Amino acid sequence: MHTEYGAIQFAAAGKVPTLQSVDAIVVYDPKDGRVRHIHQVLVFKGGKTFDRPAAEKEALSQAEALGHRMASLRALHVPDFHESGAMYRVDLETHTLIKTEASARAKQPSQRD
Repeated sequence: MHTEYGAIQFAAAGKVPTLQSVDAIVVYDPKDGRVRHIHQVLVFKGGKTFDRPAAEKEALSQAEALGHRMASLRALHVPDFHESGAMYRVDLETHTLIKTEASARAKQPSQRD
């Protein structure tokens, strides 16, 4: 069974509760806003509520396991994250996640760098 939540698609086996929310913890470089890691947290109806501190800790731990230098990175919480699969940066003035132009180009194979 395939399910969609916004642009997020996932496969499920058996009887699965309704997806209630998707939050993201974005690990980024505060010098230039480059995103280094995106950790998504899916909460299903009847499941545990979103625990932001635990999600941030897990996101930072995973980014570190991928080899990122954690002393220079920060975490940003993005509620209702529906558009995975794109490229992003963090706007350092507004502390918001911005889809980059590279996202549109990446979907067109003839225009890849």
